[in-house]
Parts: sequence; C-alpha cells; structure tokens
Amino acid sequence: MSRILKPGMSLDDFNTQVIEDSQGKHDYNVLSNQVKMDIHGKLVTKPLVESDGFKLNFTELGFRQMCQKLNAPELSDYGLKLYELGQTARLSQLFNYHLEEINKAGERDLWLRSKNEKCRAVFSGKYGVYDNDFLSDVILDAFKDKNVDVVTNSISDNYMNCRIRLLDSQFNASDDDPLFTAIHVQNSEVGLSSVNVFLVVYRQVCTNGMVRQVSKNTIFRHKHIGDGYQNRQAVAEKLNLAFEYTQQQGNEILEEFAQTQSELVEMPMEAIEVLSKGEGYSQKFTERVVQNYLVEKNPTRYGIINAFTGAARELQDERRLEVERFAGTLLTRKIPV
Repeated sequence: MSRILKPGMSLDDFNTQVIEDSQGKHDYNVLSNQVKMDIHGKLVTKPLVESDGFKLNFTELGFRQMCQKLNAPELSDYGLKLYELGQTARLSQLFNYHLEEINKAGERDLWLRSKNEKCRAVFSGKYGVYDNDFLSDVILDAFKDKNVDVVTNSISDNYMNCRIRLLDSQFNASDDDPLFTAIHVQNSEVGLSSVNVFLVVYRQVCTNGMVRQVSKNTIFRHKHIGDGYQNRQAVAEKLNLAFEYTQQQGNEILEEFAQTQSELVEMPMEAIEVLSKGEGYSQKFTERVVQNYLVEKNPTRYGIINAFTGAARELQDERRLEVERFAGTLLTRKIPV
C-alpha cells in the first residue's frame, strides 16, 4: 500500500512524513535456534529477558524472505496459501521442520525487520540497511539552503521515492511549458533496491518526469551491505556529491530535451505501438500511452517522450521509474516510423 505525498510539499513536510511512517518499526537480531512458528502462524522467540520476546505476523515479502533463509523457497507459495485458508497449525509444522533442518548445520544469524508487529523483511547479519529517515535527514541537510520542493512522491511498504525539484533550474521548452531539473532518490528498507539517485527532467505542465541516464546505470547506487550504521557518514558524503553532480548536469539535459520539439515523427501512433511492443509493455499500457499522446497530439520526439512519461504517472515505485528510464533513452534512440 502506497502513501502518496502531495506535490509541492516542503522538505520539512516530507521529513515529517518519513518520521511518521517510521513509527512502529523495530529490528530484532536473533539466532535461528531462538525462534519458531506457533500454531497461529506467528514467529515467536523465548526471550532471555522479558523485553526481548516478540510475536510477529509476516507480510508476504517477509515470509518469502524467511523461506529463502530456511532453504525452502518452495514453501513460499504453499505457506501463503495455508495462511489464506487459516491452516496455520499445518503451516507451523512445515515451517518448524525446515527450521530444525537448517539448525542441524549450525544456527544462523537472522535480522528481522518489523513494523506494527509484522515481520516485513528477513536478512542475514551482513546486510547493512540505510533507512528512510536517515536518507531524509541527508536530503534535508543537502538542500536546506536551496530553492526546492518535493513532488510526485510516495512511501509504501516496500519503497520510498522522493523527487526533489530544483526551482531555480527552470528552462522553458516554450512560453507555457517550463521544464525543471529534479533529483529522484529511491530506497527500500526491505531489500528490494539499493539506494539510488536519478537525474529527472520534470515537466510542470503535466507533472511528468523523464529519468535521464547520464552514466551507465544511475547517478548514484549504494547497496545495503556492510555495517550500515558505521558507514552512514561515508554514504552521506557520496550522496551529497551525487546531488551536486546532478545539478551540474541538469541544464544540459533540459536543453537537450527541449530541442526534441523540432524532430518531427511522421507516424507517431505507429511509433508508439512499435516502441511499446519492443519493451514488452502490455496492450493496456500501450493504449494508455496513446491516450496521453492524444491529449497534446504533438507529432515530435518530444511528444512521444511525454506520452510515455504521462502514462507512467499512473504506475508506482519501480514500475514507474522503469518507464521513465525508458523514456529517457528516447532522447537519442531511433524513433521507428
């Protein structure tokens, strides 16, 4: 479930939203021989002291990750079905059997990430997490003296996406079509992505965003490994360098995007169909791209790019970024006719 944040919010407001979302989160470091599943399907431990004990339900992702730690990925789908049917006693038998099997080879370190008494992720001791509140603090510090706002963002169970518009970067593609450099920060506290920073062209007319790849992958990517807490200062410094680099590259990318207005495409509808099919997009999504194109009917490379980014607005998290990244390739990619 995503929590969509209102566009145009301040960094302070965004930081407050992140802090609020962090309420109820708790991590537990345990050994695999200290936990078991009870007949209600909850992961429980016998505490060494009373305050160390817990009873946790699983999210779907948390359960699937736990099954990987049990060397029993085949239990994932079947176990979730047993949950759905309320057959938790049978599930606990299977779960505890696999738990006992891995313990025969020696207990394992488990890092359980919970929120509101639900186990949302399971990692090994080698995983070093950079939490959303840490990243929000870095963002707040990096842009505290900048003229910025936060646009088109969300915090979901699995991802945080924060898009920061640099208001002083405005470049007019035309009199009534302002473009801005934006910086997009993505994170997953539950292991679904690294910390990523992307350069985005933000089009104010329709709040579209186009992710422009100015390097092989992203402006910045940092995996969740090592001691996340000890490495925070180093990561904060790298993030600040990434933010500075993105701001330096922004004007060039804005101008490059605006110039695509002069590149006519003879058969734009057909081009959209071919491009969409080439990326493996569904017919339903392709129709959405076409509908977005028909809003402005701009038969140029610029119009086609905006048709894809416009359709991407209705997607969430990684799926949206995937389409926006593809749209960024259309700046230089051959458009079929």
